[in-house]
Amino acid sequence: MRRSVRSRRGWRSRRGSIVIEFAFGAMLFMTTMFGILIASYLYYRNIDFDQWPPPSVNRFPPIYNPVPDLDLPIANFVLLLVSVIPMAITDWACLKRKVATVKVGFAWTIILGIAIIVLAIVLGYYGLQSGLRPYTTSVSEAISTGRGVQLAGFLYPGETGAYDDKGEFTFKLQDSTGKVVQVLYGKPKPANFEKAISIVAIGHYDAAKGAFVADDMLVKSPSKYQEQLDQTQA
Repeated sequence: MRRSVRSRRGWRSRRGSIVIEFAFGAMLFMTTMFGILIASYLYYRNIDFDQWPPPSVNRFPPIYNPVPDLDLPIANFVLLLVSVIPMAITDWACLKRKVATVKVGFAWTIILGIAIIVLAIVLGYYGLQSGLRPYTTSVSEAISTGRGVQLAGFLYPGETGAYDDKGEFTFKLQDSTGKVVQVLYGKPKPANFEKAISIVAIGHYDAAKGAFVADDMLVKSPSKYQEQLDQTQA
């Protein structure tokens, strides 16, 4: 009889400590996740974007009023809701002293927790990837920032671009204030470059070369309708 009482007390003690430890871990994880979310929002809001939300320039043509892709965040939210189910079953099983059910419930909770963490890492990776190169329309800002940016501007009047001695394509880019910077582009000259009505150079300013070194470039050309309209007016 004494053994039975002791075993019951021991089971209750272990059950209570397990639930408390798991609840504390879940609270710590959720608090950290929402803390990172708030910090990321404040970080992006403090960046000097010309508009909010900032334009999406990782595709052509650039999207100046982007709508965020919510597929992964919604999936993460659904997983968070679903993770409540095995925890509720596990709590019920603890009260009923169903050891097998408790183990299964904890196993499913761990699986869902890992899935949530993986999705959070994926979301953080893509968020930081775009945030590491903020969008700007100021040549002066691109020069002074000392980091990778997405510099949007226009082809300098009369400029057609040329290849230098190292085989890099180079041209002059002008912003809306008239500030001009030399751009070095290691890839082939984009198609219809001379007709570009806007250019987004993705890279960084190299003080030693005195030029903006572009790793990638987005060139927006006029539509066929605009070309026909220009020819008619001419």
